[in-house]
Amino acid sequence: MHGIIDWNDLKSRLGNENAIREMIADFMEFDVDYISDLKNALESRNSYELQRHAQFLKEAAETIGAISLTDSARKLEMLASEQNLDNAGAVMEEVQIELNKLQDLLSQSNWFEIVRP
Repeated sequence: MHGIIDWNDLKSRLGNENAIREMIADFMEFDVDYISDLKNALESRNSYELQRHAQFLKEAAETIGAISLTDSARKLEMLASEQNLDNAGAVMEEVQIELNKLQDLLSQSNWFEIVRP
């Protein structure tokens, strides 16, 4: 579970622990639709929607310091912007894996203690 969230990055973005907890709670409320939106855009080969949803996920992940998820979403966004959807499926799987890791971490009651050094 270590390394899923970059504590130093998160702390520098949000400042205090209450803001961190609130931002993580907000992220967890909205994460349900990320993958389905991305999959729908990919299945319909809609590069504009895929890029838009990947960018949204990238920005949300970046805000909470989820570096690996941010990087994967950035790759997907780039492929969509280049309309290179033939390679997007593999990156989509990477995004799914990283999001699952993040969700697994944040679903633990002691996630804060795990993340904070």
